[in-house]
Amino acid sequence: MKSRIGIIILNYLCWEATVKCVECFQNQISDYRTSNLGMDICAEIVIVDNDSPNESYLKLLSEYKDNSSIHVHKTKKNIGYARGNNFGYRCLKRIMTPDFVILSNDDAYAMSEGLLKWMFEMYEAHDFAVLGPSILSMRSGLHQSPWPDTLDCFGHLVSRYIRNQNKEYQFLKKDYGELIKHSEFHDDMVVCGAFLIFSPKYMEKYNDLFNPKTFLYAEENLLKIRCDKYRLKMIYDPSYEVNHEESASFYDGKTEEVVLRVKNKYHRDALDIYDHEYWRLKHYGVLRRLFDTWYISREGKKGHKYVFPAIRSYNMVRVVIYGAGKIGTALYEQCSEEKKITVVRWVDRNKRSDIVQDPSYIGQSDFDYVFIAINDARIVREVSRELQKQGIADSKIKWIKAYKVKL
Repeated sequence: MKSRIGIIILNYLCWEATVKCVECFQNQISDYRTSNLGMDICAEIVIVDNDSPNESYLKLLSEYKDNSSIHVHKTKKNIGYARGNNFGYRCLKRIMTPDFVILSNDDAYAMSEGLLKWMFEMYEAHDFAVLGPSILSMRSGLHQSPWPDTLDCFGHLVSRYIRNQNKEYQFLKKDYGELIKHSEFHDDMVVCGAFLIFSPKYMEKYNDLFNPKTFLYAEENLLKIRCDKYRLKMIYDPSYEVNHEESASFYDGKTEEVVLRVKNKYHRDALDIYDHEYWRLKHYGVLRRLFDTWYISREGKKGHKYVFPAIRSYNMVRVVIYGAGKIGTALYEQCSEEKKITVVRWVDRNKRSDIVQDPSYIGQSDFDYVFIAINDARIVREVSRELQKQGIADSKIKWIKAYKVKL
């Protein structure tokens, strides 16, 4: 079975950079196909010229007129980063139904070997919705990813905008990637939008890639809000690195004063949109917590001392329950009552009975998930590492948190 990969490159002015970017992707595709590393792939590249006021579109059309797997499109006007990439995604979906979408700035270059191998391995290990690599700025020599979580990013945007308004803003001497230890794996940060990978987990929830309200800036922050809404994973992994010429089209021929004035406007607009979307998410979270409270109360009336709101989101799955204490017993009973969940094995490293077995038996089971029924986060981390050593993917290990009912 082939894995379908769509690649979207948004071009503005710098068609030479786009040609170099395409060449990098062609090399990655060719290398993966000849390496016999895994599944066969079908790849299509969509280039979107964002109404460049030069000859970019015609140059790109001429460059790829004889290549059936590279498709060049042009917007009717400059519609910005988010809508430009959404336009490219719509064009891509008319060609194929992608399993993965790789989105790249025209000046971001995937030159290191093993991009696709890394992508497949990360999806298998972490079940991500959005994946970002390490991104090295060729302009500053610093790393641009990851950034703090959404609330901290909002503060970052505010402070940056205030400095712009006071005309004291100097181009960042230190990028967030340097301050947050870019060399470490993160699953609670915002990843830089210069190079992103979207998986089926994301595309199942959304019909486009970005919130279409912004023109420039904060797209990644709004993307994190989208992921948080459905508890999707945004992952940063530094084991692959992309080189970024950093806004080649933005700086091209402009003085620093002109760039500053343009950025001021886009920062202001992005802040307004981010503020609105952030509070919408907060209200969504309040409603979700209210529903959880109602569910806990309902289950408590049935006589349950512990309830597990998270199991409502699982449908027709086979699970192993890890933990046979009070919480594990409660989870086993409630999963057994649920017609949508089949318990195939119940394990615990300390307790044994006719139905509770040693964790070493997990590998003999056919299951979708391992439910960890322990409320101590430290022990959960230990158990998770233990299961991964057995070869169980992180994406299959789920901590099902218990809520105690006040009777």
